[in-house]
Amino acid sequence: MCEEELNESMRAEWAKTRARMSRWNEELLLVQEEMRRVLVYHKWKASWWLTRSALRTGNDASILSGVSGYANKQAAISEHMGNQCASYWLPRLQGKGITPSWAADYLHLANASRSGVRWVREVDLEEPAQDIEGHEDGVELEDEEDEISTADEDDFFDSDDE
Repeated sequence: MCEEELNESMRAEWAKTRARMSRWNEELLLVQEEMRRVLVYHKWKASWWLTRSALRTGNDASILSGVSGYANKQAAISEHMGNQCASYWLPRLQGKGITPSWAADYLHLANASRSGVRWVREVDLEEPAQDIEGHEDGVELEDEEDEISTADEDDFFDSDDE
């Protein structure tokens, strides 16, 4: 192999390596954008749920309270999911020297995860669940007379919106 062939071979390898680097840089940008979009979606979904709670009108207070409670719970779940994503992604990105555009909104979560605060409830899987004596599936019921009475289904599903 002469020097000219070696130089040509090195140029080809250099071009391939440069193309790979360019693709990896593009992939890095795409992944960061996907992360940003996931976080924006969870914020949007939380606010969407909060606006849904105010749309239902004309029912009695207990139904409105239930609808509002459900919507607030769903909003909290969406917000928590976004926070979970950010608290997982941000320390890993920062560990590689990458600071995404959305980092400022979630720095408090990254700091909390570094300080030992856990977002996931720990459960001891080694210990079996304790059954309540006297009932086979671990749930002890009162007398059947004490069970919650159910409303007529036709009344429950009727609404004043008709």
